[in-house]
Amino acid sequence: MSAKRRGVRKRMNRIHVLLCLLIVGLSGCVTKPESSGRPAQKLVYTGFSIEQPESRPWSQNADRQSNYRAAFELESPSSTHSLAADVALSVMTQAPKTPEDLESLVRKSFQVDDTNRFARLSFAVSITTNLGLVGATYTERLLDRRPAEGPGPLILVHHGYVTPHPDNPNVILQAMYTERGRKEEIGHAEYASLGKEFLRGVRFERLPR
Repeated sequence: MSAKRRGVRKRMNRIHVLLCLLIVGLSGCVTKPESSGRPAQKLVYTGFSIEQPESRPWSQNADRQSNYRAAFELESPSSTHSLAADVALSVMTQAPKTPEDLESLVRKSFQVDDTNRFARLSFAVSITTNLGLVGATYTERLLDRRPAEGPGPLILVHHGYVTPHPDNPNVILQAMYTERGRKEEIGHAEYASLGKEFLRGVRFERLPR
């Protein structure tokens, strides 16, 4: 994996760790995700599934896959412009009691630790309906002053949502895509469309009992 993608993954990993500070674990989850055998390339994980878009092929990041986490990348001809997607299921000791609690959790999760390298350009969270349930949708824009792969700066855009699982409000689903590139590359309509198309393929599945 390139240094560029490792940098993106490191940032996404940190977001998941912060969001899941109160994780207690998923019981009985020891298997890798598998294809359901349907023509639409539906991949079933613990508590959720992903129906991969047919418009462009996404590659699974094998090192990041688990039964409760999915990580994908989209190949790009540019050395600086990339698109990645991440979906994860987490268990919390206490479920958010209100939509406002969930929004507050998301705001606390997105913190800029390395302020020497990263600077937040904008951050927005709103209460929305995702997969038929009330959740929180967010968009964060960051300036990467010193990209690992070479001269910068680059822009990172995280867009996604957080929603409690219908089988258990203590189980939280987070799905997002990350676009990374130079200022003139970011915001390309095709990339935003591909990222949103990927998120539309995410579905809840029954939790193991």
